[in-house]
Amino acid sequence: NAAPGSTGRTIDQNTASIIAVASRWMEPARSIVAEGTRYDLISEIASGGLASVFRARSAGEVERQVALKRIHPYLAKRPAFRAMFLDEARIVARIDHPNVCRILDYGESEGEAFIAMELLSGVTLQKVLVSLARKGPTDRDWFRFVTTVTAEAAAGLHAAHEARGSDGAPLDIVHRDISPSNLFLTHDGLVKVLDFGIAKARDRLHESSTGEVKGKFSYMPPEQLHGRVDRRADVWSLGVVYYELLTLQPLFRRDTQPETIIAVERAPIAPPGQVRPPIAHLPWEPVMGALERDPERRLSSAEAFADRLHACLEPLGGLMSRRELVGYLREVLGVQVPAPPDGIEATLPDASVPDAPVSAVTIRGRPDGEAPTPWEERGPLPAPGSRGSSWLAVAAIAALAEQAR
Repeated sequence: NAAPGSTGRTIDQNTASIIAVASRWMEPARSIVAEGTRYDLISEIASGGLASVFRARSAGEVERQVALKRIHPYLAKRPAFRAMFLDEARIVARIDHPNVCRILDYGESEGEAFIAMELLSGVTLQKVLVSLARKGPTDRDWFRFVTTVTAEAAAGLHAAHEARGSDGAPLDIVHRDISPSNLFLTHDGLVKVLDFGIAKARDRLHESSTGEVKGKFSYMPPEQLHGRVDRRADVWSLGVVYYELLTLQPLFRRDTQPETIIAVERAPIAPPGQVRPPIAHLPWEPVMGALERDPERRLSSAEAFADRLHACLEPLGGLMSRRELVGYLREVLGVQVPAPPDGIEATLPDASVPDAPVSAVTIRGRPDGEAPTPWEERGPLPAPGSRGSSWLAVAAIAALAEQAR
């Protein structure tokens, strides 16, 4: 049995993998009943350190297929884990926007916490990025494609940042983990922001431990490394994603975590046209505005970022339509976009479709004879907050202090 990747960022990766494998020994109940709605489990989509996700069918007033996320039974009895799990649902349920994956239902049934989400059919931007890196396009359609995807993601983030609680006060949501793996393109051309599991918000029940850094180091802004975040942190992270879509090269990721942290803090950020001369004629001001290390000089909101991107595309025909986005994926990049199962109108991750191709993000899934892209050449870095990353972070901070002398 191969241990699934960890999604529980508050425990170390080895422990999370052991927990995820152990969870498969426990036969879960095949249905959950909550407030008159029964969810019948169909198949497992994925399993991580904190929870498993299943394709399920709801049997209530409205019958539909959903993605059902369930906390592992042995963690459900621990208040901190249960609170962290339900926090994600409580936060995302307050966001109503087509560019954010919707929460349909959440709660507890017989002591078991669950989240019912819309089922997504499509591909992650990580998979798209790998295909782009192999083909190296520089044409107008490519620029419209990557800029449209980024602008749509920015719209979803702005909706999250503007969300308000039941009392009408801002929730101050910050995603904190924007990266290509948490952006999703559906079969019908929608861009979705996924996974608010480590989001910061005003009324979270579970708070991070003091000094705990959450997110992916190569996409987090310098101030997040020091535990300070607001909505401008997400602007930076999306800026890194857009920069990599333009240059087709990782911006800050290095071979080791200390090197990555130092790069985020210190490495020069060259305009994309200097990295790829064939695109030097394209407007690069929006991405550089998102990548200002000083938050006070950075684009102040995801909406401002989206507005700049819209303006860039006006002379080129504007944003791509949803039909154009899907057509570009299939016809130009050769990315197979799975259709919804059984004619269901909602969508689910490509990993959950039985006949979907293996994700090209992994070395295993790369066709024979093709060289790895920059995102495939290195193994995964230890997750922030894990024991494996703690000494690396300390080493990086020490190295920064040494350089400052």
